[in-house]
Amino acid sequence: MKVNIVWFRRDLRLLDNEIVAKACYNGQPTMFVFCIDPWFFNQKEIGWKRVHFLFESLVDLDQSLRKLGSSLLILEGNTVESLQSLETYLKSQNIEPSLFYNLDIQTEYGLERDRNIRKFWQNNGWSIYEGKPSFLVRADEKQDFTNWGKEYYNYQNTNTWDKPDAINNFDTSNLSSTIKITDPRVLLKRLNTANKSKSELFNGGESEAHKVLESFLESRSIGYHWKLSRPWLSQIGAVSQLSPHITFGTISTRVVHQQSSQKRKLTDSKHAFSLKAFEERLRWREHFLGKLLKDPSIKWKNHYPEYNRVYDQSELTGDKLKYLKRWENGQTGFPMIDASMRQLKSQGVMNFRMRAMNATFLTINCGVSWHFGAEYFMTQLVDGDIAINHWQWQMQAGITNPFSDTFRIYNPSTNIKEKDPELHYIHFWCPEYRQCYTPAEVVAASEPMLDFATTRKENGKVVSDLRQKVRARLAVEYGIKLPTKKTKKPTVKSNKLKKTSKKLTYNLSEDLFGEGNS
Repeated sequence: MKVNIVWFRRDLRLLDNEIVAKACYNGQPTMFVFCIDPWFFNQKEIGWKRVHFLFESLVDLDQSLRKLGSSLLILEGNTVESLQSLETYLKSQNIEPSLFYNLDIQTEYGLERDRNIRKFWQNNGWSIYEGKPSFLVRADEKQDFTNWGKEYYNYQNTNTWDKPDAINNFDTSNLSSTIKITDPRVLLKRLNTANKSKSELFNGGESEAHKVLESFLESRSIGYHWKLSRPWLSQIGAVSQLSPHITFGTISTRVVHQQSSQKRKLTDSKHAFSLKAFEERLRWREHFLGKLLKDPSIKWKNHYPEYNRVYDQSELTGDKLKYLKRWENGQTGFPMIDASMRQLKSQGVMNFRMRAMNATFLTINCGVSWHFGAEYFMTQLVDGDIAINHWQWQMQAGITNPFSDTFRIYNPSTNIKEKDPELHYIHFWCPEYRQCYTPAEVVAASEPMLDFATTRKENGKVVSDLRQKVRARLAVEYGIKLPTKKTKKPTVKSNKLKKTSKKLTYNLSEDLFGEGNS
């Protein structure tokens, strides 16, 4: 007898899930598993709001599978040992298992886990299939970086994998005697008993993801292209609110892209412009995943070694430690910083502009390494995604794009006037400023923990000098002629960069000259 095992990880859906479609295609008995590994709760970047969202998604997935005649098995314990026990049990029953799982690149632990599982499985001579949860490249595939954009849109516009109409369920009633199995609803009860908070803005699950997408495309996406930078409008629903669902794969970016594209063709030009801007955000998300797949070290390693002298994971002391703690608790005395950090702690979310502003403030003004900010964000964000979060922190810290003339340092006071002129956001999160009625009054009433202009100038110069050193080294390495008074942009003079560009045009030009310029 044969059985297909679908091992869910960061892909908690039935629609457009390659491994679900392939495992159920021929009507062979199929079982569905998810492993709760103790490592998950012991890692430094654990976020309890994210865990709550995950467990809600597991309950929803189990309910969907039950409607099709199956269910979700939650295995508790070390993942490798749990799957080995499952496989050993099946083998003792003369059952030959085939394993289906999707590529997952987020953590070193996960990569090592997958290597051990593959080794064990292949040593037993069983078949194994690694699917693609999104626009990622498997080890057995080749990617032409010179046509990355074309390949991306080709993938997003191809047919999605169908959701199965019914499942030939494998009887798992005898498994509980040898393997620890937990009902997903029990997991949620444990969190509630332990008083682990959830985000009031997000509910997990595939069914919820499609409701959120529908409401966004219908009306909330109108004006998205400018509202996404306004923290108050973002908070009350002007953004998609799909990021946690995309992070946990309760909906695929391909489904989101195709439904957005379809809506865009049927609506007026202004609404269509907003939807196009939204679709571009989806593209950049896949781009960051590709960078992490190509170089897993970006999670902790400075992209250029010159920055090791200012950005490292050494223990913080003195003012830097004080700044970090006040930043985490929203007590910096900069109203826009404090409001967004309080929102992060309460709701597990923050819009992109506020994330960028907080990152430049902590790294440049406070002089704290990006590692600490990236880690703290991951402990709070419902949509925490290492591929996006850690690379964005490096970008905002001034590390990437060395051939760009400048790097941006966001002014928290200026952002009040530009992004929250009516003070709805600051008044909501910072009641101490509710007697202030203009941005100028808020700034005047604030008591900042540091001098923004001074720290921007002094610490900014340190980073700027390092950028010049990186620029000079890379110019020699790649034969790039640096700009003079007569030339505004760097030019390639040797064939070295041209030859390299044939293979890495997209990534290399983005790394050197800036996001979006490749």
